[in-house]
Amino acid sequence: MKKDTKRNNVIIGTLLVILAFMIIGFISLNNQLEESNSNNNSKLEKKNNWNTAILSVEKNKELSTENVVELMKPEFTGTAFSFHVGLPVASKVVYDVKIKNKGTMDSKFKNTLGVEGFNQQEPTVIQCKIEKINPEENLMIGAIHSFRVTISREYISDEILKKGGTIYFEYQ
Repeated sequence: MKKDTKRNNVIIGTLLVILAFMIIGFISLNNQLEESNSNNNSKLEKKNNWNTAILSVEKNKELSTENVVELMKPEFTGTAFSFHVGLPVASKVVYDVKIKNKGTMDSKFKNTLGVEGFNQQEPTVIQCKIEKINPEENLMIGAIHSFRVTISREYISDEILKKGGTIYFEYQ
């Protein structure tokens, strides 16, 4: 009987040691899986980054009339472009706007906002028109869309009229 008790104690002790190693192994494996999953999620977040923004705004000197007064240099942030100009009779200023997809997922051009409101503001003889230079709607990763923004004035009076506004290029 003493033999059986001693043997049972050895078997139980061995099973407890094996069980302890299994618990330690499970905890270690679980921690590694959580870290791996966390790293994969952060890689996915970095991978699916949407970042479409204006890259540059340049006055097109060939298409603009010489007598235009820029009361404020064009400013841009994100996909918003602001300007303030003084236009004599029958004059226009033309800006070439380049928008780049700096993100890690494709985007799609949806619309421009602010043009209609600008055109309805006084003085209404100064109007804004936007022309999309490259016709594709999708803006692939690293690609650039080009727009031509024309602010022009009809002949009404001889004085210089001033007007400013902000145009938004909407992407989804």
